[in-house]
Amino acid sequence: MDVEELLAREEIRQRMSEYSFYNDTMDAERFATVFTRNGIFDLAGTVVQGHDAIVNWKKTTRALAVKGARPDYVRHHIDTQHIVVSGDTAKATTYWMVMTDYGLDHTGFYEDDFAIEDGSWRIAHRRVRVKWVSENSCMRP
Repeated sequence: MDVEELLAREEIRQRMSEYSFYNDTMDAERFATVFTRNGIFDLAGTVVQGHDAIVNWKKTTRALAVKGARPDYVRHHIDTQHIVVSGDTAKATTYWMVMTDYGLDHTGFYEDDFAIEDGSWRIAHRRVRVKWVSENSCMRP
């Protein structure tokens, strides 16, 4: 592993951290910036592509809403990461869990394609894979 690959991996980890932080703080504009301009967010049949569409989806989605209201506390926690850098693209699989007022809410992993855009690593395609949902989850209707 050389210095360029280490720098790429660290910037990719930073994007993942920003994704979680802006997701939790409901900052739709900054949330969209972690994606390439034509980036794809793919969650259980919901596919959203491009910055404008991602901003709109983030502002209007009812995801993580319990009986119409979002929990007071939502935190995405990133865990094990496997990142493979190949030139100006990368693939990553990252385990995650979400904590809310109710405790451990849901867990799963991301399957990501990353690309360099305007000199910075961004998510080109994020596939969110939910593997477990708590009985009291904000994800349940």
